[in-house]
Amino acid sequence: MVLVPFSCFGIFVVYSGWLTYVFLVLQIFEFLGCILLIVSIWLQKSLLVICFLIADIMCIIWYLVNSIIDMVNGEILAGILMIFIIFLLIYFWICVLSWFIELRQQEEEN
Repeated sequence: MVLVPFSCFGIFVVYSGWLTYVFLVLQIFEFLGCILLIVSIWLQKSLLVICFLIADIMCIIWYLVNSIIDMVNGEILAGILMIFIIFLLIYFWICVLSWFIELRQQEEEN
């Protein structure tokens, strides 16, 4: 069982069993995507951005399912906070997608 800090409000999410491993793999994949996103700024390669875009979509789906489960279980505050985080993730995903499109256009011109 893993106790994971969810937000700065002191809410913790508890995953046990196979969900622990799914969550940890997803977080590692997203962390690597963030590193590759930073590297893509220096190297100007659109291929590096794809990892972040895929990982962020998976995180959005993960948090959406968890927010629905939390609200069904009566944890309304945690569900609402997750929905807020989902909107932030979608906003950042759109920003990174625009960066990806810009890099693709630059690569096609060269």
